[in-house]
Amino acid sequence: MTTGLFWVLFAGFIVGMLVNAFKPLGRMAGMTGLLVTAAIGIAGALAASLSGEALHWWSREHLNGFTAAVIGALIVLLATRFFLRPRALPAA
Repeated sequence: MTTGLFWVLFAGFIVGMLVNAFKPLGRMAGMTGLLVTAAIGIAGALAASLSGEALHWWSREHLNGFTAAVIGALIVLLATRFFLRPRALPAA
């Protein structure tokens, strides 16, 4: 495992933990919600980092790759929050 990949995974994990600290998943409580939020953050960080590498914009070893990992994790976590929030039922 390269150092850059470690930092990308670490960034996704930390962003997931921070987002969970401020606004945990409503449907999952405790350790399960914490682990799911961290996994979603890691997935977003990997997606952003690997897509930038595939497009030859940066490598994982550069600061741009780390910054993209943090932003990617935030975007995926916020999108997850948006789509998983409870919806109001229409009045009958």
